[in-house]
Amino acid sequence: MQRLRRWWNANPWWTRGYEGLLLFLWVAMLLTLPLESSPLLPRVLGGRAVVRPLALLPMMGLFFLEALPWVWRLPWPRAFPALLTFWVVALVASFHGLLLQPMPEQGFTPPVRVVRGFMTLAIGSSFYLVTWVHLRRHPQYLRLTVAVLYLALALVLVWSSLQALYIVRRDEDLYRTLNALQRQWVSTRPLQTGRVSGATYEPSWLATQALILFFPWLWAGLLVGHSPLPRKGRVMAEAPLLLGLAGMLLFTFSRVGLAVFLTVAGSSLLVYLGVQARRSGRWLQVAAGVLGLVAFATLALWGIWRWNAYVFSHFERLWKRMQRAGQRASPDLVLRTLAGSRWAEWQYGFAVYQEHPLLGVGLGLLPFYLDTHVPSGELSTWFIESLLPGGKGEPMMHTRNLYIRLLAETGLVGLWVFLAFQLAVLGAALQLALSPDPEARWAGWAGMIAMAAIFLLAIGFDSLALPHHWVVYGLLSGYASSRAGPSPT
Repeated sequence: MQRLRRWWNANPWWTRGYEGLLLFLWVAMLLTLPLESSPLLPRVLGGRAVVRPLALLPMMGLFFLEALPWVWRLPWPRAFPALLTFWVVALVASFHGLLLQPMPEQGFTPPVRVVRGFMTLAIGSSFYLVTWVHLRRHPQYLRLTVAVLYLALALVLVWSSLQALYIVRRDEDLYRTLNALQRQWVSTRPLQTGRVSGATYEPSWLATQALILFFPWLWAGLLVGHSPLPRKGRVMAEAPLLLGLAGMLLFTFSRVGLAVFLTVAGSSLLVYLGVQARRSGRWLQVAAGVLGLVAFATLALWGIWRWNAYVFSHFERLWKRMQRAGQRASPDLVLRTLAGSRWAEWQYGFAVYQEHPLLGVGLGLLPFYLDTHVPSGELSTWFIESLLPGGKGEPMMHTRNLYIRLLAETGLVGLWVFLAFQLAVLGAALQLALSPDPEARWAGWAGMIAMAAIFLLAIGFDSLALPHHWVVYGLLSGYASSRAGPSPT
C-alpha cells in the first residue's frame, strides 16, 4: 500500500488516470473469463458462434490502450516469434486450401470459413498479447491477478453449487429459475438437468476451464507454500477453494476432466517431492508421499465408482450398444467406448490430414472435408447423430481435438510451429520454477502444472478463441520476461 501511495504521489494525474483505467479493464477481463459463451456479447462480435467470451470486451480496451502502444517498445519473449511464424504458416495453408476449391456446405462458403478461422486465431492471440504486455509492464500485479482469479473461481463455485443443488434434490422449480438466469445473463445454452456446467457452455468446458485457469495456482500454492492472499495461521485460502473445485469437477461428470485432474495432481506431487528429496536427501518422505498418493487415488476411484455412476455406466452402455451393432471386441472398439463420438471425429480429422500432410486444407476449412470420411453403416449413423447439429447448436462438424485440427488445417508444419510456441512457454515456466525467489517459483510450478493440463486437455477442445489457455501463455511469458530485465515505466 505504501508503494502504491508513493507511486500515486510521484506521477501526474494523466498517468494515474491511464494506469487506473488499465487496471480496471484488467480486473474486468479476469472476472469475466469464466463466461465463455455469453449472451451479453454483442452480435456484431459473437455472431452465431458458440464461443462468445465476455472477456473480449475489456480485452479489446486493453489491446488498443496498452498492448498496441507498448508491444513495439518491449523485448519480445521467446514464444512470440513462434506465434508470428504460426500466423504465416496459417496464411500460406489457407491460401493453398482456397485453391483446392472445396464445395460450400450448410450455407458456409470457404472464404467465409477462412475469415472466421483467422478471427478466432486473432482473438486468442490478442488475449496472449494483452496478458503478456500487461504482466511485462507490471510484474507486481501477479499476486493481484491470481487473487482476482480466486474471486472469479469463488463466484463460479457458488453458481455451480446452486446447479448441484437442483441435481441432488431434483428440484424442477429451482432448475427453471436458474435456467432462466443462465440463458439471460450467463450462457447461450440451457442448463443440463443432470450435470453442472457452471458459467460455461457445457460441463466439459467447465472442467477444462477449471483445470487450466484455476487449479494450477491453487495446487502450486499448496505445494510451494505461497499464496497471494494472507494466511490465517497455517491455513491457506487455496485449500477450501481446491476442495470446492474438486467437488465441482465431480458434478460435471467429465471423464476427461476427472482423469486429467488426478493425473496432473498426482504427477506434479511426485515431481515436487522428488525435487525436494534430491535437495534435502529425505527419500523416506518421497516413499511416504507415493504411498499416500496411491491410497488417495484408490479412494478417489472407489468414491467415483460408488457415487458418480454416470462415468462408468456410460462405458457399459456404449459397449453394449456397439456390440448390438455387430462390433467385435478390438482396440478400436475399446477406444470408441472410452472416447465416445470423439474417437470418430478424431479419425475423420486424421484422415483429412493424411490426404494433405504438409500444409493441410487451410484454417477453418476442415469441416468441408470431414463428411467425406464418414463411413456408412448403423454404427456410423449413431456417431453422425452426435456430430451433426441437434442439441449442441453447432452448425458444422468438428474434431474437438486441437492437435488433430491443426494437423488437418495447417499440416505438419503448422503443428510443429504451434508446439514450438507451447514449448517456449513451458520453458519460461521451468525457468521460473528454478528461481530461488518464492513468488517466481510459485508461478513456475503453476505454469508447469497448467501446461501439463493444456497438453492433456487439448484432445478434448479445438477452438482457438477460448481464452483460458491463451491467458496462461501470456501470464507465463510476461512474468518470466519481466524478470529478465527491468520493467518499463
